[in-house]
Amino acid sequence: MLINYVAPEVIGFTSGVNQFVADYVKENPKRLLSCGSLHPRHTTNILADVEQLLRLGIQMIKIHPPHQLLFPNDYLTGMKELEIIYRAAEANGIPVMFHTGTSIFPGARNKYGDPIYIDDVAVDFPKLKILLAHGGRPLWMNTAFFLVRRHPNVYLDISGIPPKTLLKYFPRLQEIAHKTLFGTDWPGPGVPDIKQNLDELIGTPDSRWNDADLACLTWTVCHPEKVESLRSDDSQRRIYALRPASTRRKQVPHLFFLGLQIFFRVAAGSYFAGNPFDHLNPAALKCRNFVGII
Repeated sequence: MLINYVAPEVIGFTSGVNQFVADYVKENPKRLLSCGSLHPRHTTNILADVEQLLRLGIQMIKIHPPHQLLFPNDYLTGMKELEIIYRAAEANGIPVMFHTGTSIFPGARNKYGDPIYIDDVAVDFPKLKILLAHGGRPLWMNTAFFLVRRHPNVYLDISGIPPKTLLKYFPRLQEIAHKTLFGTDWPGPGVPDIKQNLDELIGTPDSRWNDADLACLTWTVCHPEKVESLRSDDSQRRIYALRPASTRRKQVPHLFFLGLQIFFRVAAGSYFAGNPFDHLNPAALKCRNFVGII
């Protein structure tokens, strides 16, 4: 999965990243998936921008609060564009990844990195699949763990966490192994070698881990044989449930995603129902050409 996001103030990325990543994945659509972004304060027509994002076939939306300088729940204080992004993602089955945790980039505001503000998003948009990138490290791992356990639509991404400190950060990770997704955060600082990180992850010594837990955590990025014998296991069925709609019919046993992050695609949701923001028409936010709709 190639991760991009719009954050002109902090890192200079504009909405042009969406067209870039959409074009890039065309080179190998079987292995590459696109992640794009929208910025609530850098849009003149949010509905048109959402429609364009869907028309490009973007597979996931990234929100980076410390770099976009916003709280994930700012829709509660008047940022209606953010609400529309969530509603559109929920209606079209597009997962939303949130950066959680700190950032050392100049201009980043780390108060926005606390994942507790995503609690509101998970409550208000119960069919929106949410991915907590980096698990809130290094300050808010317990909050991230709580959110994953509390909400059925919230998942954990462990990218950027050194494998040797993984169980220090998440000593009860086994309890949420079926909702934990491996990511590389490459080529970010501190990630010089993806294979080394994978090998260290696989070799993490802990007697509490069994093959089912390991399969849930790593899926089959480099070790498909660890999952092959677990297809009938309940935890493996939960992993298959994370696949988006566009791949369910193919029953693909494993995928290897390269890019800035490697992680597992989160399940495509269904049509909007039961959301408190009924004044917005979810049908108007759907794109007929979006490949994830079934």
